[in-house]
Amino acid sequence: MDRFADQVHFNDCKISHGDADKELKQHTKHLDKLQDKISENIGTYYAGTDASLPLSGQYQVIAASILFSGRVEHWRARHVAGKVTVPDAELYAICSAIVNVTSHDDCTDIFIFMDSMASAHRAVDPSIHSRQGHSVAVCEALQTWFTRKDGQSITFVYIPLRLQWDLHYKAHGYATKLKVALGPRPATSFDSLHMQAALSCGASWNILFQDPKYRGRNFLHLKTVDRAVAQPGGKDNLWVHFANMSSPQLYARMYETHTAALLLAEEVASLPPFIYMGGDFNIHSQEWDGGCHGHPGVATQLFNTAAELGLQRAPFVNLGPTFYPCIQGFCSTVIDLVFVQSDQTLMAQVTQVHNAMGKSDHIPLATTLLISADSGATSHRALKADREEQIHFVRVIEEEFAIKVDEYAPLDTPDQIDAVAQAIADLFSAAWETCSREVTIMRRSKPLSIWVMLHILHVRYYSTKALSTIKMMKMLGSSTRVMFGFCLWYFAAACCKGALHHLSVMQRSAALWITGSFHTSLTGGVEDLVGLPPINLLLRCLSERADYWFATLTLTHPVRAFLSRFNCGTIALHPSLSIQTMSKQEIFCTSGTLFESDTNVLALTETLLLTNPLS
Repeated sequence: MDRFADQVHFNDCKISHGDADKELKQHTKHLDKLQDKISENIGTYYAGTDASLPLSGQYQVIAASILFSGRVEHWRARHVAGKVTVPDAELYAICSAIVNVTSHDDCTDIFIFMDSMASAHRAVDPSIHSRQGHSVAVCEALQTWFTRKDGQSITFVYIPLRLQWDLHYKAHGYATKLKVALGPRPATSFDSLHMQAALSCGASWNILFQDPKYRGRNFLHLKTVDRAVAQPGGKDNLWVHFANMSSPQLYARMYETHTAALLLAEEVASLPPFIYMGGDFNIHSQEWDGGCHGHPGVATQLFNTAAELGLQRAPFVNLGPTFYPCIQGFCSTVIDLVFVQSDQTLMAQVTQVHNAMGKSDHIPLATTLLISADSGATSHRALKADREEQIHFVRVIEEEFAIKVDEYAPLDTPDQIDAVAQAIADLFSAAWETCSREVTIMRRSKPLSIWVMLHILHVRYYSTKALSTIKMMKMLGSSTRVMFGFCLWYFAAACCKGALHHLSVMQRSAALWITGSFHTSLTGGVEDLVGLPPINLLLRCLSERADYWFATLTLTHPVRAFLSRFNCGTIALHPSLSIQTMSKQEIFCTSGTLFESDTNVLALTETLLLTNPLS
């Protein structure tokens, strides 16, 4: 397909987070005009494709295609794809439409309307992937069609399903009307088996996470509306979903954080003298909240940091909670604090302004300070207090960031990741030096200058943390190298405790670096925060995938000669090294990946379809 790259086009629909409804309406008008235009062209064929995945899990996935030309329907078809992923079925539908439309002699241009641009790109990519057979069939049909006549082209147009646009929505309705039960041995794809192995690993991880000895005891036990303990969920196990909630759904983080207090403690030596410090510190203590019992270590650390800065906590004029959680069942509390200089503790008037709360769950705090005219000047680089200057700084970063990422793409190796991480760091540094200016902050300066300094420290802290995260990808990426050939040492009855320990130590170091946690933190907790499953569960998942690879081997693959007669295919068994030639006693005393896979492949209930002969 490389020879015909200029004849394959992709029309994507990018919806921003601004006014999405307005952009969808504009996109609908664009699609209507496009349909009117192509329906008037003789020789232009256009098709709507879609796939249906029943949520019950009891039915097979359906792929559907409907072909038009000049607003006249020429052909439609539905295919039972089996127990596969939605992208696999989308690719199946695209393949069906393209193979059919290229068979028309009068076809000069093709338009495919679908809701999966990833499947469209995969359709013209014949490299190795889960449904390579469909891609090879598409490439073969298009190659024959392109060479038949000059000037022909195919365009893939993305249609968001929520748009419910005419042509694509007809294919969607056509696919959803057909229901086919799974049956005893449904067809499947390799991606589907991978997903099953990943879900099994995730379920085991959730069960393991319920053990306090594994996760630690510093996680907040959130409750759903029915008072049950909320379970980790989502893509990376980082968020908790509260079921039975009306839209918009509520999500909450699985752990408590004291970022502000920890950041101040780390940077206290480099901070200038403060006259004021306040905000949401997210720390509960009986020192400022009578309904709380105990005084945690992080509260003591906050007091020590404030003392080093020459500050003390200022009392409230009107007592009461400062935080009212929106989740039913959670108590209101005091977590917003104000610190002032020691000589102003009695004069500072910290008042809770309830009538300015609005829709926020925090009550604003107003503080009256006596700012002296003495100087304690310190020099820093800062942006001008001008919105245009700040917008210019952000735009410089955005433009250069996109160029840097495209320049180093794709990020396939640890060295490439390290290079782009360094480039991003240099980009931030250069943009800051270009857009900022040297300023002198004095004790008589406006309070805003103090907050500018805090924001600078905040940006420095998190940009460094983000850079460390990217650099940690090099360490985590090397785990693929470390576990290369794991099948040779990880199998049932294998003595691999030492190897697992070394891998766990490596992953723990990476997780601690990414999260910035203390070295005394339990491994389970920090692994969950960064979305890294335990090494033993990850290896079990990879082992299941390796078993599925045996099922994809061709019937004449040389490896089948070493398996039993049930899995040897059409190739002759090895006369002395085949499992079939071993006695029951020898099989019982021998263990290894070959024996394990030979047994597990027999337990595979799905049928892997053969790929296209050309692949």
